[in-house]
Amino acid sequence: MRGDLLFSQGDVRTENLRVVGVQASVFIEGTASIMDETQQIRVLVLPELNVGLASLGYALVNPAIGLGSFLAQYVLRDPLRKVLAYEYELTGPWSDPVVKELPRRAPPGAEGQAGTADGAAGSVGRP
Repeated sequence: MRGDLLFSQGDVRTENLRVVGVQASVFIEGTASIMDETQQIRVLVLPELNVGLASLGYALVNPAIGLGSFLAQYVLRDPLRKVLAYEYELTGPWSDPVVKELPRRAPPGAEGQAGTADGAAGSVGRP
């Protein structure tokens, strides 16, 4: 976990909180009121794609397939993470939060292309 938190008069604010785990990286920005127990937060979830061990296993059986698999994963990892990213907005009280999935955003320069997605292009942190 890494980021900055600013505490001021019962409120906590962050613009760069990052939680890195085995399954996903999570970026958080927004404000929470400790006194009122409410929040207004945006969360970006980027799944971790790591098949490196599988590629190494393939390399033992067939070095060409193992190396190809490893290189494909290395090259395609970031684009796939962005396509599979999800962004949420959490608002309301802590006891009954409103969780809203935000629409995926098109990558820069892709205006007018339906179905193109880049969840990491939002305002919530960048990997």
